[in-house]
Amino acid sequence: MKYLMTPSLLNSWQYYLNSHEDYEDSAKESFLMSLNRIKTPITEAQLIGINIESNVFLVCDNKPIYNQLPAYAECAKEISKIIQGGQRQVKVYKDMTIDNIDFFLYGIVDVLKGSYAYDIKYTGNYETGKFFDSAQHPLYLECLDVPNFAYLISDGNNVWTE
Repeated sequence: MKYLMTPSLLNSWQYYLNSHEDYEDSAKESFLMSLNRIKTPITEAQLIGINIESNVFLVCDNKPIYNQLPAYAECAKEISKIIQGGQRQVKVYKDMTIDNIDFFLYGIVDVLKGSYAYDIKYTGNYETGKFFDSAQHPLYLECLDVPNFAYLISDGNNVWTE
């Protein structure tokens, strides 16, 4: 038997392990839903993130973007300059055995370009290092033969690289 490990599942596990008492029950429920691959409704923040990523790809393809707000358009243009020419939505995976337990690491990298894997993120509240503890970049770097990973983060008004 192999156990599927995705960044979402690992991040949900980390959140549960580090949750405060007040949030422990909801963090556990969220982890169990991830573990059981139960689909949840898309949140407003997730929808904005999907739209920003879609707009970045549209800019790369010289097509009109969905949201005509000037700030969003500028963010999409700024990110597209970095990822232009890269492979999009690259599936990455690797078999791994730890203590005689078989795992299948799996994820989808937003963009693979040269020696970099990139992930496009939206957040309404960015602080430097916000994604440092994420399981996403270690998993992707374990699966890929590239030395670098960067998050391209936007709040719809600004872009940061982490």
